[in-house]
Amino acid sequence: MNGMRRGARFIALLIASAPLATHAASDIAENRECATCHIMSLADFKRDDVTPLVAYDPRPMVETGRQDVSSTERMCFSCHDGFVLDSRSVWRNKHHEHPVGVRPSSKVRIPTARGKVVFPLNDDGKLYCGTCHTAHGVDWAQTESPVFMRVKNVDSSLCLACHLDRGTGPAAGNHPVFGKLDAWPAALLAAGGKPGRHDDVTCESCHRTHGGAQDKMLVLANTDSQLCGACHADKYRIRKTKHDLSVMAPEARNRKGHTAVESGPCGVCHVAHGGNGPDWWARDITNPESTGGRCLSCHQPEGLAKKKTIGEHTHPINVPVANAGITATIKGWVSRFSLLNKDDPLLPLPLYDKRGLHTRTGGNVGCGTCHDPHVWSPAEAASGDPRKIEGGARDSFLRMTADGDGKLCANCHVDKGAVALSKHNPTVMAAAKIRSQEKKAPKIPDAGRTADAGVCGACHAPHNAKASNLWARDRGPGAGFTEALCNDCHRDGGEAGNKRVGAHSHPLNVKLAPGMTSRLPLYTAAGRSQTAEAKVDCATCHDPHQWTPADAASRAGTRADVDGDARDSFLRLTASGRADLCVECHQAQRFVRGSDHDLSVTAPQDTNAKAQTVVQSGVCGQCHVPHNAPHAQGLWARAPGAAPEENERLCRSCHAQGKTAASKVPSESRHPLNITVWSDRVRAGYRPGASTGLPVFNRDGRRDITGIITCVSCHDPHQWSARHATEGPGRNVEGDVGNSFLRLEQSAEFVCADCHGLDALFRYKYFHGKSSRKEYPLYR
Repeated sequence: MNGMRRGARFIALLIASAPLATHAASDIAENRECATCHIMSLADFKRDDVTPLVAYDPRPMVETGRQDVSSTERMCFSCHDGFVLDSRSVWRNKHHEHPVGVRPSSKVRIPTARGKVVFPLNDDGKLYCGTCHTAHGVDWAQTESPVFMRVKNVDSSLCLACHLDRGTGPAAGNHPVFGKLDAWPAALLAAGGKPGRHDDVTCESCHRTHGGAQDKMLVLANTDSQLCGACHADKYRIRKTKHDLSVMAPEARNRKGHTAVESGPCGVCHVAHGGNGPDWWARDITNPESTGGRCLSCHQPEGLAKKKTIGEHTHPINVPVANAGITATIKGWVSRFSLLNKDDPLLPLPLYDKRGLHTRTGGNVGCGTCHDPHVWSPAEAASGDPRKIEGGARDSFLRMTADGDGKLCANCHVDKGAVALSKHNPTVMAAAKIRSQEKKAPKIPDAGRTADAGVCGACHAPHNAKASNLWARDRGPGAGFTEALCNDCHRDGGEAGNKRVGAHSHPLNVKLAPGMTSRLPLYTAAGRSQTAEAKVDCATCHDPHQWTPADAASRAGTRADVDGDARDSFLRLTASGRADLCVECHQAQRFVRGSDHDLSVTAPQDTNAKAQTVVQSGVCGQCHVPHNAPHAQGLWARAPGAAPEENERLCRSCHAQGKTAASKVPSESRHPLNITVWSDRVRAGYRPGASTGLPVFNRDGRRDITGIITCVSCHDPHQWSARHATEGPGRNVEGDVGNSFLRLEQSAEFVCADCHGLDALFRYKYFHGKSSRKEYPLYR
């Protein structure tokens, strides 16, 4: 080639020094610019009386194929070797430039205009310099594109004219183009990467048509994903972590057959062009319809990460974040629940649309919502050999730490965040245990269930949980769904063995009584449900995540030595005061409030068997306790009095000398116990339409078909007035036959008439009268 160039220059000098005719000199002058490349067009080369030193072949066969001699690489390099323009970098890195001498692949579409191809090929149908370049029709006035191009190349428009498939964006598995960068990396610009006119990404941001640093015309070497890391510095932190497969699985190959060592830590999962769906995925996707399909291409039993599978019980994905009460907007996340700390707003985490692409409005939860696959720890840089590191709640590619107060979990589950301020926070109990052991134990045993696991991780595991509800512990005794979960701790030998429910406790795993309704949660064997088969369970009354029902931000439960009462104790509603929790289900008993049986009215300083005042226990808690009741009947909260049958014993807890209701002790109080009476249910079969509402009981104090008449046969201890189903007046009043907790105010159809006939009214009204029993013959 050098010989040809030297020959051409020598011939040109000869022509310039020769005495030529006037018309010949005119021909040379007219063709001088063209003759730079088209030297055989000079008139002197058309003479028939001479023989040229170099035989003229107008369409020689060269490395790129057969083509016009003026468009060969040798012709281009005759000037671009530094003689006119220094383009030595082009042929010094000849293997890293746009290919020539090859036929376009099936993915290339060469455009046409007016019936002609815009980018011609040589005689063999191969690419050559003249496919993209031309020396003709140059517009020297324009500055928006390099000259000598067949069409203007503005924002890589020339590249995309043929490589349209490369500009279709992430949905088609390609790196996005025309996305704006806030700041362009200096290393990328120094290497020749070019931003678009609006500082957006174009083909030439990553590729140099001539003089690339690596295969694929890359402006920077990418063997260790340096090119990717230039722009995606936040993702480049993946190096030397468990997701750096060049360390963890160096022989793993992506869908293009490249090993992790060849492709770099980024290329093993992403390819800039021809990826498998969104994120330019470089691997097979297990479930394309799932937002976690990309992660599961490795994290599955046959995948590269088969030791880190998610298990049967795992955090749900492909579900709207709105299910957790979160509204995702462009401005940020808003929860329908109150934040514990208003100065610490929610962090908007990534969400995904149905195609698996990021969305900031609405969207579904995916693996990437909680995990950042490129950053091992949100708190500190990765260090050490990743093959020897086991993750925990502070790293494991989590976007926020999940240890301590469980910020990651509470960022979505705002209504559960109050558990950090309660005795269900393992750090609270761990600190108490250390104090009780006089600081002899530097670390609490079973750290996976205490402080090291975090407040949430002590009971829940996002992956490979043992049971539904992401339960991370063993199941304790009990048939109820949440009962078995609670009893892993609240049992003999359990971590909360000093807080067992006891033998005399509120019934569990039972349906609500007919006619009873509640807004509190009910449960089936599968979990929470409001179906007809749902039953009462521990979590019906208790919210294990919030100590004080009225105040999520209360810190009253942050001390292990605090003993709860009806005002807190993880109750869903307060049971103190007006006992809202109790009457939520037991609505027929709500009329006790404000009556003489409401001890906040009649005996506010009195205490139940647990030494709780009515302020601590609530109106119901003075007579009933849900757990560890001293007496089984009615979960009685007081010491029963002396009486021959069960219900009267309960009444005698107060209505006895020296007790709370000593002023209301009837002199005569007992119907003969040897008389058995039909219940209203039996009597209705013999006397259709008759309804007394007066129950009868067996000796154990339970309603029965036939039984004895006792205190609560005539009295309803929860309703002051027989005439009006309302709450009491809120003050201590003297009763009469129309109230006084009597069930009936008249005797037309009540049970007494079956035996006593017309004198039943007299006997009913004066049942407790001592003098009447002595003076009136009807009582003799």
